[in-house]
Order: sequence, then structure tokens, then C-alpha cells
Amino acid sequence: MNESIRSFLAIELSDETRQFLGEAQQKLQQTGSDIRWVTPKNIHLTIKFLNEIEREKIDDVVTAVEENLKDVKSFEAQLSELGVFPDMHRLRIIWAGLKDPAGEINHLVGKIESALQPLGFPKEDRDFQAHITLGRVRSLKNISQLIDAIKNCALPAGLKQRIGSVTLFKSTLTPDGPIYEALKQFSLRDN
Repeated sequence: MNESIRSFLAIELSDETRQFLGEAQQKLQQTGSDIRWVTPKNIHLTIKFLNEIEREKIDDVVTAVEENLKDVKSFEAQLSELGVFPDMHRLRIIWAGLKDPAGEINHLVGKIESALQPLGFPKEDRDFQAHITLGRVRSLKNISQLIDAIKNCALPAGLKQRIGSVTLFKSTLTPDGPIYEALKQFSLRDN
């Protein structure tokens, strides 16, 4: 029987960025809303969720991603604002935005999509929106207080996040939340 692993490609965030996002989570937690929060050490920017893949296919993924990222330069992005999916009337996901005016995140995502499509990973239907998931809404408890808190919670202006690598993670689901294990880190070129 072939063993499969749940995996995804992501950008790991700096300790400083995770600290600020953890503080934003704490402010939102004060509303008493029913949210399943992402543990601050697990906060990251998902680039591509690969789902369950056979362990022997990992080498193919690594080779393809490595080849497609070899000419991609490292860059900086900036935390922007807090937001929700799908909208303020039907909150499901609370997120922090990450923006880069030159569109380098989208370029990086496009390179990864191009690398993985020949391996049978379908390209996303939607345009990529760089967001960092902070929590998932479980019920409507204190939802109006949560909405107000999201609108009034400002992230530090000008906080930069260096994007210097992409990491392939294994994700193991447990009753206490997911456990992430880095399988391979792909370094981007220094400028």
C-alpha cells in the first residue's frame, strides 16, 4: 500500500511578523467570539495546497519546484490589513493581507503552478490573493463585536516581510490542531 501525506507549499513568516499577528489575534479573542485560531507558530502564507499525495511523488514535486524557482529572486512584501472571507455578512475565515506592489508574490505563485501542473496538480481557478489565515469562524457567537474589532484592528504600518524561500510542508491533523513538518525548503535567489 502506498503511503500518502497531506502537504502544501508555503512561505514561512518571520518571528516579528508572527508576533504582530499573534497580538492581533489576542485583540480579536477579547470579543469572546467562537473562532478556531491558528496557533501563532503555525501562521504562514499558503502558496499551494497539494492535498494527499503519494510519498514517492514528493521527489517529483521537489524536482519540479526547484527547477521552476531557480531564477526567482527574493523580495519584500508588506502586511496590509485584516479581512475576512467570503465577506462581512458571512464570515468564515479571518485573515491578514500581504501585499507587494510589484506583483512578485503572484509571479512566484505562477512559477509554482507551472511546475506542478504537469504532475497532475490542477491550476487554481481563482486568482491568487495573498492572505495569512488567522482563524476560522465556528459560530455566530458575538459576531457583531468581532466585525467591529476586525474593522478597528490595525496592523503595524510598514511592517515588511522578507520572502526568501518557499517550504514544502507535511501536515498531520490531530485533535489539538495540525502539526506541520518541513520536508524541503526552496531558497530564492539573493538580489
